Amino acid sequence: MQITRESKYIIGLVLALGVSFATLLAHLFTKPSLEWVYNHHATPFFANKFMLGGYLLVEYLSFLLMIVPLLMLGDQVNDFTFSIIHTSIWYNVFVVFTVWAFTREKLYWTAFFSLCLFSSSFTMYGQSLRLRNGFVEMISMKLPSKLVFGKSLWFVVYAFSAALHCTGIGCRVFSNVFIWFFAAMYLVPILGFHDWALSLVSAYLFLSIGIGQMFIHLFALQHIFAFIIAGLMTLFAALLFLLPYRQRRAALTGESAPLLQDNNAGPAV
Repeated sequence: MQITRESKYIIGLVLALGVSFATLLAHLFTKPSLEWVYNHHATPFFANKFMLGGYLLVEYLSFLLMIVPLLMLGDQVNDFTFSIIHTSIWYNVFVVFTVWAFTREKLYWTAFFSLCLFSSSFTMYGQSLRLRNGFVEMISMKLPSKLVFGKSLWFVVYAFSAALHCTGIGCRVFSNVFIWFFAAMYLVPILGFHDWALSLVSAYLFLSIGIGQMFIHLFALQHIFAFIIAGLMTLFAALLFLLPYRQRRAALTGESAPLLQDNNAGPAV
């Protein structure tokens, strides 16, 4: 019996997700635990762990949704879908190495693997943009790609700040400035591709940073800036979500204007 291409990708994805999730879960109970190491290495971009936990749970559930097009479409699955799933498998492999390095407090290796995670997530996000905006594609491919890309960009910044471990006054001032450049990194794809969903994802992440900084009280003003950025990202998401409807309404108004003028015009004398 020959195993189909779809079956191979389903098996590979389920195995990668299982190993990745089991690694995360197991290191919650090791010594030192994942939670202890994360709390011990608070940085200016330390995010609330409970909000991150909820984010990770949604992310793993969204990964499982990648199986949907393979089961529903069969031979009609395009190459971009297979490519996204293939990249997501590698992403979960890098998660295992990242957790291993982080729980052993090998922070420079953690920073290196964070770049591997970001590279994989960036590839996933770029490939997902080539898919059509159908409901199945949105929940099964685009949503996981946006969640992974948003979190990976945050984790790169957190991992490098943890590796450098600079807590002096100069670093604190730099962090208060850099958080705005960090927000601008999200705005490039958000505004470039009119991605309201990614804007919501980034708003959630900045909100978690704000709450995390508010509780640890290590870096002055950082939580205030994070809350402001979260509000701005939410506003951008709302505007980008409504933009197609406004454009469609403007187009319909423009098309109906000549007809109204013709109807209002009197007969030629």
